[in-house]
Parts: sequence; structure tokens; C-alpha cells
Amino acid sequence: MKKLSYTFALVFMAFVFMGCPLQTKVAIDEPSIKIPSEMINTWEKESSDKDADKFVITKDNEFVMRILKKSTSSSGDVTKEYYKGFISRIDKVEFLQIYEVDDDWKDKTTTDDQGNTVPNKEYYLYKFTHGSAYIKATLYPLTENVTDEFKTSSELHAFLDKYKDISFLYDKDTEKYIRTDD
Repeated sequence: MKKLSYTFALVFMAFVFMGCPLQTKVAIDEPSIKIPSEMINTWEKESSDKDADKFVITKDNEFVMRILKKSTSSSGDVTKEYYKGFISRIDKVEFLQIYEVDDDWKDKTTTDDQGNTVPNKEYYLYKFTHGSAYIKATLYPLTENVTDEFKTSSELHAFLDKYKDISFLYDKDTEKYIRTDD
């Protein structure tokens, strides 16, 4: 969970997490907003150094992005983490939902009580803002202090619709990212 926190710090919008954002087993909705072409790029924290984590965003399909987090250690070793994400909109507020996937970009799975293989997704939620050219983006992690447990997407959507404009829903710390055009 912590490593994902730092991951999305980029994907600005795709882009790393500060602390632990709200995790849910359900998404706000199904992916239905096209990924803007300006997001398909490399991103890093706005005030980062040359060895900062890089977030490479590519398209998985028209509505889902792939997010590759590359981290370089002080010894020069590079580690990679893999995520998929998509955008949801409630009124004019945009949310980024990301979840970890395997290194072959396939969704993680688990076995249920009947022995069936089923998806195993944990969504991390962020409100995000960006300029019209997607040069900079800011992520606002939804606070993990929300104690509600959402069983359906419609429950989560209704909750966010009700509280999306209230500051308690978001952590105080935000992450700002810039597109590096790599």
C-alpha cells in the first residue's frame, strides 16, 4: 500500500501517492472517459531531483491507461511497478482511480471459495486537477479516514457526489507533477 502511495505520485493523474489514499474494492464507475493524448507521456514530481521516480503513461485502451513507475536507487538499480488507471467525473470534479497489475499488464487475480479465479483489485482514489495542456497536474489523495465500506459502485458514487466539494474528504498533502516530454 505504501509503495503504491509513492507510485501514483506521478501518474499525476495519473501520479504517486502521499500517505495512504482511500482504498476500495469497487470503482466509482466503469472506465468511460477517453484518456487525453496529452497524458500519454512521462511524469515526475514538480520539485524532484534527477533521480526522482518517473511515471510513464501509455494507453491500455481508449479509456484505460497503463502506468509504469520506474524508481532508481542510489546504487543505480531500477525497480518497476505496474498499474492501470482511469478517470471518472462527478459533475466537474475528476477522479483518478488506479490499481496494481502484474508485470505483464494483466489484472491480479485470486481464488474464491468455490475455486474460481476472480479479479483482485484494490482501487486507490485521487481527485486530480490539471491545466488544459496537461503540463502540470495535482493529485489530492482521498483520505483513508473515510470509514464507510462501499459494496457497490453506486454507493461510492453517491458518497463522492455528496462530499466531493468538502475538504475533509482529501488528505492535506498534495502531489504536484510535471510532464517531462520524454
